This record gives sequence, C-alpha cells and structure tokens, in this order.
Amino acid sequence: MALITCPECSKQISENAVSCPNCGYPIVKEASSTHEPQQVEITSINLSPHNSHKIRKIIFGIFIFAFIFACTFAYIAFQNAQKATKVRNSYIDNLNLISVALLNGANDAEEICNLAANVWYNTIYKKIEIETMKYTFTPKEQFISDFNTSLANLFADEEIKKKVKNIELNRIIVSTKMKDLRNPSLEFEKCFETLNDLFSVYMGLTDLAIKPNGSLQTFSQNKSDKADKFMGYYRKFSTQIPEKNEENKTYEEFLKILGIK
Repeated sequence: MALITCPECSKQISENAVSCPNCGYPIVKEASSTHEPQQVEITSINLSPHNSHKIRKIIFGIFIFAFIFACTFAYIAFQNAQKATKVRNSYIDNLNLISVALLNGANDAEEICNLAANVWYNTIYKKIEIETMKYTFTPKEQFISDFNTSLANLFADEEIKKKVKNIELNRIIVSTKMKDLRNPSLEFEKCFETLNDLFSVYMGLTDLAIKPNGSLQTFSQNKSDKADKFMGYYRKFSTQIPEKNEENKTYEEFLKILGIK
C-alpha cells in the first residue's frame, strides 16, 4: 500500500484513506483522465440461403412486372399507330376517289359545253356539220334561225339528257366527298386548299354544261378559262396527294418484333 502526503498537515497517510487521520482533511481521489475506447463489434449480414432465394424472387417479380408494363405500353402505342395509319390511308383513299370523280365530271362537262358551243355557232352562222345537224335543222331540213331552239333540241336529246344526269350525279358524289374531307390534318392542309380551288372551278364548269348562259362569245370564253384552270389545279392537286402507308403488320408480327414469337 502506498503512502501519500496530506495537503493540509503534510503528514504521511495511506493512499486509501478517505480523510487525514491527523487533521481530518478530506482526501479527494482524482478521476482517471484517460478512457478506454468502447469496442464496437461489427457483425456482417447473415444472408442465409432462404433470404437469398427470397431476394431473387422479389427481383424476378419486379423484372416480370416491368416487362409486362413495357409490352402493354408498346402494344398500345402499336395499336394507336395502326389506327392513325388507317385514318391517314382512308383520307388518301378519299382524295384519290374525289380526284377521279372530278376528272370524269369535268371531262363530261367540257364535252357537252363544246357541243353546245358548236350548235350555237352553227345555228348563228348557218354552218353544216354532221355532229350538229340534228339540232340545227328542222324536220323539213331547213336551218333553225334561233340558236335557243337549237340548244333546246340539244338538251332534249336522250343521249345528252343522260350525260347531263350523270354530271348532276357526279356533282352529288363530289360534294359528299368534300364533306368527308373537311378538317384535314396538318399534313393535308395544302392539298385540301388546292382541292377547294379545284372544286370551285369544277362547279363552275359543270354549271355551264347543265345550263349554258350568256352570249356565244362569253360562254366559249368561260368554258375555256374554267377548263384551263381546272387542269392546272388538277395537276397540282395530283402531285400533292401522298402515298399510303403500309398497314399489314399483325399482332403476331408485333410479337416477333418484341422477340416473343
């Protein structure tokens, strides 16, 4: 046992004494200034075979869910693309149909207008042509003096009446198609603008064929102007009609794209 000196009386006392036995001075023991660092035990995660299998199942489930979601999203996008293609192709089909109808109607109208102009001219100038004689001559084989009578004979002819009827039906078809083609998408806006101009000229030309009016000079001039404008707009319109897209991909082909089949 070691001895220490009392701070008060300087007597030698035991280091274990609580107070000095000589003077009663309390002995305070100094606390240790150093501390041992606390040992922390690091344990590793115990991945048992059961836990490892469970984690693999979770990862696999997430993968399957993500794959199904991706396939569903892709199929919806595929279907929407197919639908858009069908709508686009249908619009192009209508453009091609109205193109044919316009050309046929304009050709028939120009043919009747040319014949009417010839009948008109031959009546005024007493000119004989085999094509117009049955309209410009009376049953007694005399020239008809009034061109209105000759034109009336022309439009009373059964063959001409049939052609005029066809033109009127053609106008109904074209007008119906024009309604179907209203509100075009951005891709077809320019094409539809040209079609509107073409339709306007077409209606004017067919009006002249159904009911000629004015003088022979103004009638002939109107017919020529409208026929020329029609062909100009028609050529422009034909170049603006785009090609159709393929729409032959089936669901099985879609699965092949994904690598499923």
